[in-house]
Amino acid sequence: MQELRLIDPDGYTVPDTIRTVSDGTVDEIRQHLLTEVAPVHAAQWAGFGYDARRYTVNTLPVSRYSVTVARPGLPTVALGPYYSPEFAELTAWNLTAYLGDPGTLIAVEPHDEDLPHLAPLPTDPQLLADHLADHLADHLGEDTGLDVHARLAAQVGTKAAGRLLADAYMVRAAQLRTAA
Repeated sequence: MQELRLIDPDGYTVPDTIRTVSDGTVDEIRQHLLTEVAPVHAAQWAGFGYDARRYTVNTLPVSRYSVTVARPGLPTVALGPYYSPEFAELTAWNLTAYLGDPGTLIAVEPHDEDLPHLAPLPTDPQLLADHLADHLADHLGEDTGLDVHARLAAQVGTKAAGRLLADAYMVRAAQLRTAA
């Protein structure tokens, strides 16, 4: 995967031209940006001397990462994307320490949009309590094999996840008491 950006003659990224593409389509997308998008942008700024022939395309390797979790009998899921390999590694380490299941494969990989990704959970007890009330399947991990404690452990570590989850349960219990 590569990230392409159309760059104007002053060295700025042209708005809405950042494209993350597979390695096999880099040349095609580069050509599109230079021959179709650059002339339109240059025409808008012709009064300032912009010329489409002076535009360039920067190509950067993709710097987004996912933590993938493959567990026997369950679909592979991913957490992320993460923009720091160190944060992705910490998430993977936290999850490995929490799960400790033989046969579970946890890896940091380049971000893959085709994999189902689990969004980060709220780390505020009130927001987490509301989320859990609205998304029971997340709490139980029925669809993914990762219950809410595992996901929180991946985000904040096992001890902090336990405290956060206990606080969210207390908030939810208070909500239920006042609703009754």
